[in-house]
Amino acid sequence: MNRFIPETIVNGYTERDLGAVEVLESSALNYHVFATDTPRPTTPNERQPFTYEQMVDFIKLNAYWLRWHDVPIRESIVLAAIKFFNVQAGLVSPNFAPEDYYVHYTEVLELSYYGESIPGVNPFRTKTDQETDTEYKFARRTAWSDEVDAIGTVDERYTFGYEYLRVPDLIDGGGAEIDAFMNDPINNTIDFGWYAGAYPNLVCIVAWIFRTRGHHYFETYLTTYRNVYRRCGYEPDDVEISFQQLATVATHAIYPVILEEFWTLRKDTLTCSGTLVKRWSSFPAGVAFVSATRNGIRDILTAFPVVYDRHKDTIDQLYDLYQRVRLTRYEYSINHRYYGVRHEEVDESLFSSLASITIGVYREFVPNSPLLQSRSLIRLSDNSPVVGAVLGTVFRTISRDPTYSIKYIST
Repeated sequence: MNRFIPETIVNGYTERDLGAVEVLESSALNYHVFATDTPRPTTPNERQPFTYEQMVDFIKLNAYWLRWHDVPIRESIVLAAIKFFNVQAGLVSPNFAPEDYYVHYTEVLELSYYGESIPGVNPFRTKTDQETDTEYKFARRTAWSDEVDAIGTVDERYTFGYEYLRVPDLIDGGGAEIDAFMNDPINNTIDFGWYAGAYPNLVCIVAWIFRTRGHHYFETYLTTYRNVYRRCGYEPDDVEISFQQLATVATHAIYPVILEEFWTLRKDTLTCSGTLVKRWSSFPAGVAFVSATRNGIRDILTAFPVVYDRHKDTIDQLYDLYQRVRLTRYEYSINHRYYGVRHEEVDESLFSSLASITIGVYREFVPNSPLLQSRSLIRLSDNSPVVGAVLGTVFRTISRDPTYSIKYIST
């Protein structure tokens, strides 16, 4: 029996650290493998009681699945532990039918004995046909098509069913290497307690990235992942997997709507980092410019209220849009279909002059402002570059004349 995984993480997170290339299609590495006796939630965020033996068996089973796909042994065990936390927290389950959660496949495998059959099954073979004589059959629930319609419901033309994969014997003999490593006190220095404590934050970081960027991971997201990770109080060496592995292999199986619900729950109960509580109000990918432009213009109006006189209608429209997005953010997201809502179109060109004014004024007065790093704001301002450049220069000039500036600001 492995005892290097603390028993305290079986049915409760430890207190430590609690407060403190995108995979577009299903990947075998992302699968969560369920044995026949693995506890499984029936509703999202339904925490599952595991026995110690069930926890160890799940981690070994999933670690071996990753080893079979050539993931290094240490990384395999860490990733398998995070997958265990996903199931324990009620975020991944064979009971979550994809058609009920606005997605077209699930990354869950259920163990069933070789030879078992279900009518209508689509047979699927892997390379293990030629590599082993001892095999089990696993099933994952999937749609035969990757089409989801515009409002996030699966088109009735596409049917869901079970697809079978033949894989090696993971239960009786395949986990010997994993078992030996986990029971080796010299090699197995994985701090499972740290991962248990950090787990809510790690998942909420992925949720924030997915909402604001529209995908789980691209190489261009790496700096953003690192920055928010540090703001949560962690050091780069704390985690033994890459952020790409965290966002794909470890957590990609969590449906977007469940991922968002978990973050909301953690925010409401203050059981994630304050950094992630504050970021919960972040606008989704597709309308990030609304928040950035509104924040910039509101600041500028405090110093130069004349801007409102010249752009009243557009500013009023921006403020109205800001309130609508804040209240019903998913309708404006580029991923709206994953939340089961109809998309609301926004003509962002209407606000290019305001974005340009924000960029122009900020470059003159606060060139180091983080607002100038907003890619959506910069992109939009490029459609009206002159107005921002001119006003920025004008405001800088008049700000150097105290008499004129005071008179100007008061008008």
